[in-house]
Amino acid sequence: MDKKQRTIDGLVVRDTQMRRSVGFSDAKRVRTANELGVTGVAIDIQRGESRKQPVKVREIGEAPRRNTAVKRQEVRSAAPKDAIESFLNEVKDEDPTNLVSSSDTKKKKAKRPRRKRRVAKWIIIGVLALIVGLGIWKGAEIWSALNGALASMTGGRFGLGDVIGADPTVPLKQDENGRTNILIVGMSGYDMDEDARGGDQLADTIMVVSLNQEEGDIKTFSIPRDLYVRERCTSTGRINEVYWCEYTKHERDERYREVKDNPEELAKLRWEYEERAMEKFMGVVGDVTGQEMHYWAHANWETMITVVNALGGIEVTIQYQGTEYTGDLPVIWTSDKRGIQDRNWDWACKNTCYFVRYENGTDVHLDGVHALALARARGQAGPAYGTAGSNYARERNQQAILDAIMRRAKQTNFVTDLNAALDIIRALGDNLRMSFNAEAIRRGIYLAGEMDVGSMQSIDIRNLFKSTAMTGGQPCTIGEDEGCASLEIPRAGTFDYSDIRAFIAKSLVRNPVEEEGAVVDVLNATGATGVAARVAQEMRGEGFKIGVVANVPEGAKGGKTAIYKVGAGAKPATEKKLLERFGVDKVSTGALPAGVESTAAFVVVLGE
Repeated sequence: MDKKQRTIDGLVVRDTQMRRSVGFSDAKRVRTANELGVTGVAIDIQRGESRKQPVKVREIGEAPRRNTAVKRQEVRSAAPKDAIESFLNEVKDEDPTNLVSSSDTKKKKAKRPRRKRRVAKWIIIGVLALIVGLGIWKGAEIWSALNGALASMTGGRFGLGDVIGADPTVPLKQDENGRTNILIVGMSGYDMDEDARGGDQLADTIMVVSLNQEEGDIKTFSIPRDLYVRERCTSTGRINEVYWCEYTKHERDERYREVKDNPEELAKLRWEYEERAMEKFMGVVGDVTGQEMHYWAHANWETMITVVNALGGIEVTIQYQGTEYTGDLPVIWTSDKRGIQDRNWDWACKNTCYFVRYENGTDVHLDGVHALALARARGQAGPAYGTAGSNYARERNQQAILDAIMRRAKQTNFVTDLNAALDIIRALGDNLRMSFNAEAIRRGIYLAGEMDVGSMQSIDIRNLFKSTAMTGGQPCTIGEDEGCASLEIPRAGTFDYSDIRAFIAKSLVRNPVEEEGAVVDVLNATGATGVAARVAQEMRGEGFKIGVVANVPEGAKGGKTAIYKVGAGAKPATEKKLLERFGVDKVSTGALPAGVESTAAFVVVLGE
């Protein structure tokens, strides 16, 4: 820069006659202005006989002209043109170079207060212009990043404009109970675009997130990665191979050899098999759970690491199972009074630390790598403790960490923390694939702001499975028989998912009768044996809380079925359900039949 050039809040000023600076010389402002594109602006100061110094804005390097008229030039800028022009107009209107020489002392003193006010105003104007410019420049970067990420995540089906233009009131797909089920599959490995190699495409996490859009209810449950299923391509038959079995077929597709050196065409082929593999995965999980899967999301390890780091880390608490926790953090439950330890990740600190080692009763802040390590801890490398249940404990911990990520994301102001937003966008683009369309994404953004992620509930289905060892569908001994693998099968029997489906269905559907917890006595007035016991058992399956089950006194037999409300307190859901179930017109609030006493909320007297 010419030694006679100075700056006014990032604008270069050339004073050809006065050896002084106008405004402030600040290298940082110059750099910032350069980033905005305000790099080619100069202000010429020319002195006439009247000592007034008109301002002329021009490109640096342009030959000076004698014309003293002020004329605004085109400014090349990555920031909005209007913002830059407005800034220059403010400077021009203020005539900041209307100064006097040092010899004119009286005039100088008279002008000083006004000069201070003007300088302050220039600074404010400059800072505001830079903030606006930087915000929109960053916004343009975010827009570009989002477009690229959406293209990667969805196979190029739509862009950011489609999402913004979508109607947020269009509901997500849902079943007859109003629930939307999303299959989330976390794969081992760090690269989504490399061809499958061994374990890098095996499902490390298989989780279902089920939500009710109207009630704001969110529930999650995990499927054992070692579950033995019918759909298999290896001798183990584990569910975590389903994706790998289908996706790797793209390498055997006759088109693969033709497109493998063409990145664009190869990406299309990979996406085609990505969809096939995940659709098959949804079908297998749907068969096991009895629930229709509406959407899928497929991520790898790098997703968790980058997202957690971009959020500034997450918080969980470590608690011994069976103890009471009254805090509000997601809980990592342990099976050891010492806490949890797994030496499998000590390599991350070059074996100079215990990378996964936490005491019970402590709140823990996790960065991305520690979050991933804790999510995968299952006692693989000893000495280990606190992870009893192996995969089951890991699946439960993964749900807690997902909960922590969702809570932290909701607390983060991405409008002000643009860098965090960019990091997350890029991480998702590189490491996530999904089946959501533009309308579903727009709806999901709306629901994320409306739902209370802190109330997300985890459904534990681990007791519905048992461990075994098989190869090729036959029992075997690990370490002795070739191909023998540890597997999980339903307790009801191999491929018998009836108990699993019933438990999940009951857990997912909100039952207001269960929530009210009103006790109902069931009395038999029919004269037939065992009627009250049979009906009471059916009612338990429907969510009723059953109290006394007995026959009515001898003198109270006969008549139609009647329902009595006992005591005060409204239990509207229970009352409505009883009326519907037994086809009774109304609940009696009068005296109970002769000889009948009860402390329950309702008494059902079974008659004809």
